[in-house]
Amino acid sequence: MRRGVQYDYLECHDVPCQGLYSAPVTGMQAWTQRLKFASNALHLVALVTAIVSSMIPGGADRATIVAALAASIGVAAALAARIPFPDRPVREILILAGSLSASYVAVGLTGGLDSAYTLLPIASIFLGAVGGGIRTAAPTALLATVGAMSGRET
Repeated sequence: MRRGVQYDYLECHDVPCQGLYSAPVTGMQAWTQRLKFASNALHLVALVTAIVSSMIPGGADRATIVAALAASIGVAAALAARIPFPDRPVREILILAGSLSASYVAVGLTGGLDSAYTLLPIASIFLGAVGGGIRTAAPTALLATVGAMSGRET
């Protein structure tokens, strides 16, 4: 294998394989795979960190469990998004809206801006930026900011 080139895995069922890998994946396809992996990793790390951080200090009460379920649904929706977004990204925009909504249900149930779930909307902003560019990232960031301010305790 050459250094710095990503390869597709070649499946060899009942025939002898020449090697473990087929032709190199280059160009847009390689970047798409990397960005999808980064988005998925960011969402999953944010979810696991939030669930562990919210359950350790106070235990598993009803609000914490509902928040964990809501956040899990939002992350599962975000993992289903395609990168880059298609020309008519209705499905992806609904995924972003659902992911943000679920994140702010979790934030609202577990203490506003002091919540462990405040990292999840940042993952949605990243998904909007890498999937749809500035036209999707700007409204997503605005919605995330409005949601954060509305969840603030006075």
